[in-house]
Amino acid sequence: MEATSSAADLTVFVPTRGRPGQVVDFASEFESHCTSSTKLVLIVDTDDPECSRYVAKVAGRWDIYIAPETRRGMVGALNAAFRAYNYEDKLGFAVGFMGDDHRPRTAGWDTEYLSVLRGFGTGFVYGNDLYQGETMPTQVAFTTDIARALSYMSPPELDHLCVDVVWRELGKRIDAIKYLPDVIVEHMHP
Repeated sequence: MEATSSAADLTVFVPTRGRPGQVVDFASEFESHCTSSTKLVLIVDTDDPECSRYVAKVAGRWDIYIAPETRRGMVGALNAAFRAYNYEDKLGFAVGFMGDDHRPRTAGWDTEYLSVLRGFGTGFVYGNDLYQGETMPTQVAFTTDIARALSYMSPPELDHLCVDVVWRELGKRIDAIKYLPDVIVEHMHP
């Protein structure tokens, strides 16, 4: 995990709500399986009754972004965090998404993702969530140039559902998406 203030090669945004205990388990598992310069950014809604508990549990260990109330669902929070980190020039080569109900199980999953993305130059990559498999990228990483060109990580018209469909279709349309069946990022609560 990236310990300095410089931009990590991969920044993974994780929206979470109402589960500060679960997010510590997630973040610990995430961190223990990273082998590259990877930053974890937890996104919490400002109106989440557990917001202060998140801050207390995460302070000093991982980045936390408090999403403003004016955003729209999980997608709004994700896009708000992306814009804030992009504006502050805190993003490196790639960005990613996971839910707090994902668990990286493969050591070096992030290194594998970055290797594929560097090979593409511009593209998408996702691992095996042990539920949807190749069918759907329930967790994903893609090159930052894509998000910057779109000005978002996911279409703002969406709230939560079908985000993975959009990532899959964008990757197919630019012929730069790869599924890694041996890289396990388990979806614990699909």
